[in-house]
Amino acid sequence: SRITARGFTERPGVDFFEIIHPVGRGQTLKMILAECARTSSKLYHIDIKGAFLHAVLPEEIYMTLPPWIEDGEQRTLVRLKKSLYGLKQAGREWYLTISKHLTERMG
Repeated sequence: SRITARGFTERPGVDFFEIIHPVGRGQTLKMILAECARTSSKLYHIDIKGAFLHAVLPEEIYMTLPPWIEDGEQRTLVRLKKSLYGLKQAGREWYLTISKHLTERMG
């Protein structure tokens, strides 16, 4: 099973500051496909499972562990160092992480 955060309990300005991240448009994909067909270029696609789990969180986010992970009656509070699915800022943090990595590789 996959653990997801309860992002609906996050508060703007406290738990996160920005959640906006770029999203590709259908027209852009069509243009890329047309250019690859015109130039007979190869096009590769990857799907990174667990992509959001690689983004480091700049904010201090805490969550309680799900009941099936708990050991005993006491609820354990943990600090998230990396992003989880369900956090409002997960997409933005992943975008910042991957764009930084790609920029360093290319330049």
